[in-house]
Amino acid sequence: MISFPNAKINLGLHVIRKRDDGFHDIETVFFPIQMHDSLEILVKPGETSITQHGPALPGGENIVTKAYELLKSEYGIPAVDIHLLKHIPTGAGLGGGSSDAAHTLLMLNDLFRKLKNGLRGFIKIWRQQKKNVKIILIITLNRSQRKTKK
Repeated sequence: MISFPNAKINLGLHVIRKRDDGFHDIETVFFPIQMHDSLEILVKPGETSITQHGPALPGGENIVTKAYELLKSEYGIPAVDIHLLKHIPTGAGLGGGSSDAAHTLLMLNDLFRKLKNGLRGFIKIWRQQKKNVKIILIITLNRSQRKTKK
C-alpha cells in the first residue's frame, strides 16, 4: 500500500500560550499543499523494518516508528516493512512528520482493520502525542470522506 502524506501551511498563526510539555496552544487554519512525502507499507513475516530516505531527522526521531509502535502495543498488529521517502523539509513548520504519522495510522488501519472507532480510536491512542497529528488526521479523513461521497 502506498500513500502520499502532504504538507500543510498555516494561514495565520496566533500563539495562545506555551504548555508545560514544551508545545504551544495555537489558533490557526491549516491548509494542505501539494508538497508530499511517499510512504509504503507492506505486510511481511518476521521483524518490522522501517527505512527512510531523504533529509535526516533531528536526533534520529521518526514519528512513523512511534505510530506503528502505538498500534502494535494497542492492537497487536503484525510485522510490516515501512519505506518513507522524505521530500517535505524537516523542521520547516510544514507538518511533514505529523502527516507521515497520520497516514501511517490510516494505512495500518486499512491493512489490518483493527480500529473500530474510526477517528476517535486514532485520537485515543495518539492523545499524548503531537497535536498536529490529530489535526492532520481530521483533515485527511474529511478530504477522504469528501472524495467518496456520491
